[in-house]
Amino acid sequence: PPTTTTAAPTTTSSSTTTTTTAPPSGQTFTPDKDTYVSAGAPTSNFGGGTNLQGRSGARIAFIGFSVAGTAGVPRRAILRLTVGADTDAGSDDGGAAYQASDDWQETSLTWNTYQATPGLVGPAVTGSVGAVNIGQTVDFDVTPAVTGDGRYDFAIQSGSADLTKYLSRERGAKGPTLILEY
Repeated sequence: PPTTTTAAPTTTSSSTTTTTTAPPSGQTFTPDKDTYVSAGAPTSNFGGGTNLQGRSGARIAFIGFSVAGTAGVPRRAILRLTVGADTDAGSDDGGAAYQASDDWQETSLTWNTYQATPGLVGPAVTGSVGAVNIGQTVDFDVTPAVTGDGRYDFAIQSGSADLTKYLSRERGAKGPTLILEY
């Protein structure tokens, strides 16, 4: 279920009743699946692991959200990831977000199944976020891809040979979130 923050309330009155309604100014969703694939381990599945990795041509992270109960089309949509604490978690390129199809499962996606699924990774939604540091919160502006209630899947790909490690949903509150602002 989403977490909702509220804006200033609006008040309407009639001769007998006054109603105050606080419209949501933002909602936060957690993913229902995430994993990464690795060319160096083409038959391995990393769903359920504690990090999501990206490296040019070698590792791609996947994150999926089921979004319901929105307040309509958001003014802004942010995919928020946190860089891990491992000494090799930071990178000179934290990657870019791409639209992904929902044609993957957290518990079975591997490099080989990724390669065998045409169209799994679609067009870029963002440019590179640039360099990322250990423990940094990184925001990908995915507004063009999010239109309200629906299914939203993303792939994070880096253009660098320098490994990036983000925290996965298994890390709880520090895991990925999709934040919708109205």
